[in-house]
Amino acid sequence: ALLGFIWGSSFILIKEGLKTFSPTQVASLRIIIAGIALSPFVLKFIKQMTSADWLPVAVVAVFGHGIPYFLFAFAQTQLGSAITGMLNSLVPLFTMLIGVLVFKTKVGRIKVYGVLLGLIGAILLIISSANDTSGNYIYGVLVAIATVCYALSVNTLKARLTRFNPLATASIPIAMTMIPLLFYVPIAEPISFMELDKQGLVSLLAVATLAVVGTASAMIIFNRIIQLS
Repeated sequence: ALLGFIWGSSFILIKEGLKTFSPTQVASLRIIIAGIALSPFVLKFIKQMTSADWLPVAVVAVFGHGIPYFLFAFAQTQLGSAITGMLNSLVPLFTMLIGVLVFKTKVGRIKVYGVLLGLIGAILLIISSANDTSGNYIYGVLVAIATVCYALSVNTLKARLTRFNPLATASIPIAMTMIPLLFYVPIAEPISFMELDKQGLVSLLAVATLAVVGTASAMIIFNRIIQLS
């Protein structure tokens, strides 16, 4: 329930960030700020990683953070927060499909019914919603691709990394994603923080909240749930 609230509000924060920053800047700032917030845990847990762990960690970094964060930011230049959040409900469906087809996960009927029930609920919300559903719906394809990325990341995390502390599996992949962005942003899309106007400061606060609460804190909670379930 807490994650539903946090991640539901994340789409609103992305939209607020886009009022000042480009999609690339929003996604990059989200990752960089979250990486900085989690950096103490990286130093604590990185020594526990073996050479066999780095490939699954890289998969989680790229498909759990890198690609989807950019896709969501670009999608929301043309889609409202509500419709983006509803389309994000494809994650359980793709998680189940990739789990069965790629990771050979056994899925019982109850789980299938649960995923389908959630998907039907999301479809009904999309059909019936009259607010914040304007935009270019072709950008919904970006959201769908992002949900496939999330599904691959979740299955990898469950199959290969659940023996680690959730702080480790949250912090290390985000830090790995952050490193190239620390070089990219100042060179390709520099941000003049000292020149931000009032709206710019609001957008920066929104992205910082998205990073610390909607990314760093939420991933710790989510990874703990994956450990338990």
